[in-house]
Amino acid sequence: MNLNQKPRYFIDLQTEIVLLITVKIVLHFLLVYLEINLLYSAELHETGINGLYDDAFIQNFRNALHSSFTLILLFPIYQLVKVFLISSIIHIGFTMYKLQFSFKRIIWVVSICEFILLIPFAYKIFYFSVLHPEDYLRIHFKNFSFGSLLDFLNPEGLESAMSFALQAINVWDLFYFILAGYLITRFKTVSYDYVYKVVFNSYGIGYLAFVFLGYLFLAS
Repeated sequence: MNLNQKPRYFIDLQTEIVLLITVKIVLHFLLVYLEINLLYSAELHETGINGLYDDAFIQNFRNALHSSFTLILLFPIYQLVKVFLISSIIHIGFTMYKLQFSFKRIIWVVSICEFILLIPFAYKIFYFSVLHPEDYLRIHFKNFSFGSLLDFLNPEGLESAMSFALQAINVWDLFYFILAGYLITRFKTVSYDYVYKVVFNSYGIGYLAFVFLGYLFLAS
């Protein structure tokens, strides 16, 4: 044994998955913190100038804060369930096509793809804090959807169901799909076309079904 040889440190797949999900959750918390301080301070400032600090406004403001903090606490559970569900759907797709692929490796792929969804969130904060820091309300922040079909329309006149569907059709989920297929091909000696076929017929169809059911639920 060469005593001068430096030891090699490596992280097993399971630990790497835990780290990826943890980092995604921490980054999301950071963006939510910036979002709350950014949008609520702007709304308080504009409303205070107009002298609209009445009891109803204060109560609505407290309710909005309470909802935001509740979502923050539930996000880790949501993230874990989401990663597991998407990974299970893709794994089912591979099983249907009689291809063997490690379920843990699929979870690893999905955990990496989840970071793509932080990009529009981060850009939204950058847009309102740096590019257009003028007065705006929470509704303007909520309806801003960079990279989606909603970005090309006036969201204020749309119903919530249609707004949800247009937000769900975006380039980020397309990149999510492309990156997932690419990462899988790094570990599976199958052609790109075949892998993307499997991913589309599993995750792709599942995502479209989610958008459709979400639209029906909000429209009812």
